Amino acid sequence: MAGSVAPHAVVLGLLLLAGLAAAQRATTPAAAAPAPDPGCNGIQLTYNFVDRTKIRPFVSDKNKQPYAFRANVTVLNSGTRPLKSWAALVTFGYGEILVGVDGAVLTGGGDLPYNTTEDAGNATSFSGYPHTDLLTPIATAGDLSQIQASVGIVGTLFAGPGPFVPLPTALSLDDPAYACPAATNVTARVLSTCCVLTPEAEANATAIDANTTDPTKDFLPRGTGDLVITYDVLQAYPSSYLALVTLENNAKLGRLDNWRLSWEWRRGEFIYSMKGAHPSEVDTSGCICGAPGQYYQSLDFSQEWDNLAQVHGRGTVEICVPDASFQDATRPEPD
Repeated sequence: MAGSVAPHAVVLGLLLLAGLAAAQRATTPAAAAPAPDPGCNGIQLTYNFVDRTKIRPFVSDKNKQPYAFRANVTVLNSGTRPLKSWAALVTFGYGEILVGVDGAVLTGGGDLPYNTTEDAGNATSFSGYPHTDLLTPIATAGDLSQIQASVGIVGTLFAGPGPFVPLPTALSLDDPAYACPAATNVTARVLSTCCVLTPEAEANATAIDANTTDPTKDFLPRGTGDLVITYDVLQAYPSSYLALVTLENNAKLGRLDNWRLSWEWRRGEFIYSMKGAHPSEVDTSGCICGAPGQYYQSLDFSQEWDNLAQVHGRGTVEICVPDASFQDATRPEPD
C-alpha cells in the first residue's frame, strides 16, 4: 500500500416529503433598500440601519443599554458576471443578538437568536436564501428582482443613546474572486462598499454567453477539503424529493468518529424514508397535529407509525412511533 490513506465516504439516502407552507417559520420583512451607487460597476453591499427602540431592562450604564433594532443588508450585482451562491460578511460591534433574519440564512448554521459575539470579533456571514444567485443587469435588462437581494435583520444591541448610530465596523463579500474596499458612510445610517473582481478573476472571466442568463446551466465547482459534505437532490416532484447526502473524509491522517449531521430545513420537510443513518430524537408530539398530519389528512396513522417521520427546526428529526417501546430502534449514531 502506498503512503497515502484512501478516502472514506459515508453515503446517506433520504426520501424527503416537503411539508406545507404553514409549517415554515415566519419571516422578517426587509426594509426598503437605499438607492444604488451610480459609480459602482461591481457588487454593491449596503447596510441600512433602519431604527432602534429602547427595551428593558433599563440600566445605569448608558453604553450597555439594550435596544431592539432593525436593519437590512442589500447585495446588488452591477457587474458583468453572475454572482453565484452569494454570502455577505458583516462585522458587528455592539454585541448584536440576531433574533430574526429574512432573505438569507446564517452561513455557519447557527440557531436564532444568534449572539454575534460568538464570532470572536470576526464577521458574521449571511448566505442568500431563497435568492441565492444574482444575475447581471445586461442579462436581465436591469430587473432588480434578479440582480438584487435584501436581507432583513431584527435583533438586540447594546449601545449608547441617539443620535449615535451603531453601525457595523466592516462590510464585505465572502468571495475570493472579489476585493472589497473599506465600507464608508453614505449617510449617518447607511454603510456601503463596492466590491470588484480581482485582477486574477478578471483575467479568468469568460465572455458573456447564454449560460450567464440561465442559472440552471451554470454552477459553481464542487468544494474540496479534508471533509466534504454534499447534498444532492436526485429526483424532485411537486410534493416530494429524493436526496443523497454524502460525507467524504479526504484527510490522510484524520478520523471522523461518531459523526452527526445537522442542517437547517427551510420548507417544512418531513422524512418518509431514510437509509444510512438514524435520527437523533424520537417524539410523537408533532406527528398527528404537525405537518405530517396536515399532509396525510386521510392516512391511518396506526398502520404507518414505522414509516412516517417529521423534520422541523434546524436538523431535528422526530420519528413517529406509537409508544416508548419503539425508541430503542432509533439511535443517534450512523448505520
